[in-house]
Amino acid sequence: MIILAYVGDHAQDGLAARIGWATVRLAQVGATWRRVTHVEAVLVGRGRHCTIAGASLRDDGVRIKPDADLTPAHWVAIDVPHWSTEDAIDWFEHFKGQRYDWRGALATVLWFLPHSITRWFCNEALGAAVGVIDPHRLTPAAFVALALSMPGARVCTEEFFAE
Repeated sequence: MIILAYVGDHAQDGLAARIGWATVRLAQVGATWRRVTHVEAVLVGRGRHCTIAGASLRDDGVRIKPDADLTPAHWVAIDVPHWSTEDAIDWFEHFKGQRYDWRGALATVLWFLPHSITRWFCNEALGAAVGVIDPHRLTPAAFVALALSMPGARVCTEEFFAE
């Protein structure tokens, strides 16, 4: 399975979203992948126009996005052969339409906030889809670090976006 880690900017987002992403980055100060503010699963294809899935604030929750227009400079592609694309497809089909969990996303930084069991944020949804235990406890950077610690995992950005 290929996962994508977003390392681009959030200039197109509204003020509330930009403040949220800035909070995530501050919480990840010591992390190797601290620039990561969002993750997606690649369900079908490779390159700029593939089908991705995740939980997005911009799209108000869990969704599958066919023919996503990806800017290669904004993403790091990571191949995690230990994780199943088929399981992820089943999970995203089942939970598609559930709302975004703002409070849960902030709870990765502000530990005293509870997360929702019916709403999802990006790495929580992707982690649940591939069987990660307690994915709501991870920041996007911690999720990427976990993905890269899996057997055979590797960064494959250049080959993923090769046309």
